[in-house]
Amino acid sequence: MLRFALRELHRVAPAPTDIIPLPAGAPFGAVEIDVEGCTLCPVLCVRLPDRRAVGRSDRPLLRFTEDACVQCGLCKATCPEKVISLTPRLAFGDLTVAARVLKQEEPFPCIRCGRPFGVKSTIDRVVAKLAGEHWMYQNSSSRPRRDQDVR
Repeated sequence: MLRFALRELHRVAPAPTDIIPLPAGAPFGAVEIDVEGCTLCPVLCVRLPDRRAVGRSDRPLLRFTEDACVQCGLCKATCPEKVISLTPRLAFGDLTVAARVLKQEEPFPCIRCGRPFGVKSTIDRVVAKLAGEHWMYQNSSSRPRRDQDVR
């Protein structure tokens, strides 16, 4: 109800402002992420009890609906990469109502069944770290390579 009242006040204002910065602790705002640092891990930021603001789908993507965010900080507190930040503000317009994608990546399919189970960039990073150091990733034809389809 409060959001509706604020939108109506904005609509009839003589000089409407699209974004009004608010002090820390305000119950309205946005969530921003450092896209490079986010691995789209299936951790608590997307598995919180109230997933109306920050949510995930069956595909590797993270979306945010500003209109549903109360700046509680749970997503920020549970992020293992520490890449989430809160921006207290009062924003008007379509961007606050519609879910916007904060990050999206290509899924990595299971080498056995083909179902997506992770994010391609994460698997690529793991393979790069293990290259030449782990027995499964050395150039030996007798050892299986788990980063490739072995069906």
